[in-house]
Amino acid sequence: NEFQGIFHYLSSTKSGNIHDNGIIEVTSNNLRSSSDSKYHPKNVVDSNNNTTQYMANGGNEAYICFDFKEKRVEITDYVVKNSNSGGKIRNWVFEISDDKNVWTEIDKNTDYRFSGQMGSFKVRPNRFVRYCRLRHTGQFTDMVYNLVINAIELFGRIKIPK
Repeated sequence: NEFQGIFHYLSSTKSGNIHDNGIIEVTSNNLRSSSDSKYHPKNVVDSNNNTTQYMANGGNEAYICFDFKEKRVEITDYVVKNSNSGGKIRNWVFEISDDKNVWTEIDKNTDYRFSGQMGSFKVRPNRFVRYCRLRHTGQFTDMVYNLVINAIELFGRIKIPK
């Protein structure tokens, strides 16, 4: 199943959104509204909820960063599900980091056009890290003002300390 990866696994350990219950932290540099949780980046880890999504506040530069805190992940693939409305992601890189200062690119897409609402992407071999981020780097599709992403799922391995 395209949404039964690392986020799904972490969600099964405790009910509710894994950002809200403190398992991971999901942040962005570009928020539609800091007071409206309907558009918060935490919504992308909740693939079963189609009423919420992440929405950027215009512009072509936006990222969603996943902090796995004491856990470490090694990514092999990821899935992006676009919203039915709004701008769809088109130019982006997927990056990993140990410290949030030095980022390593493990996937890049330029002028990518989704054939449907969802796409699955394989990444270059990498290592266990604390942080992962999807960083939009240019124009999105459609003639709208905001980038909108419904869900993201990560696949690979996870290390959880005892």
